[in-house]
Amino acid sequence: MSSKCRQKQLLAYLIQNIFLAPSQHGFRPAHSTTSALLSFSHTINQNRTDNKLSSALFLELSKAFNMVNRPLLLDTVKSLSIDNLAINWFHSYLNGRQQAVLWKDILSPLLPVTL
Repeated sequence: MSSKCRQKQLLAYLIQNIFLAPSQHGFRPAHSTTSALLSFSHTINQNRTDNKLSSALFLELSKAFNMVNRPLLLDTVKSLSIDNLAINWFHSYLNGRQQAVLWKDILSPLLPVTL
């Protein structure tokens, strides 16, 4: 099964079982980074109207997955009551992967993917 298909299945499971906060944006259907900014702007404006303070912390997390402790991630997936077939797929996906780059008809050698 493709990783895109597994991603869709996992996301549907997480949404259906309410494992994601309603304010989680970026990778959910109808919850883009644009909708995150709109929600944030609305909150700021509402707080100004109510004479409340607002603060924000913005973090760049695009490479954060590279720092994830894989055994801890798999334990977390197991704790979500996800079936063993999916857990085994995640384990396979996270371990022993290789990649190559094709550029202008030149294929690089396969190298291990290190997370």
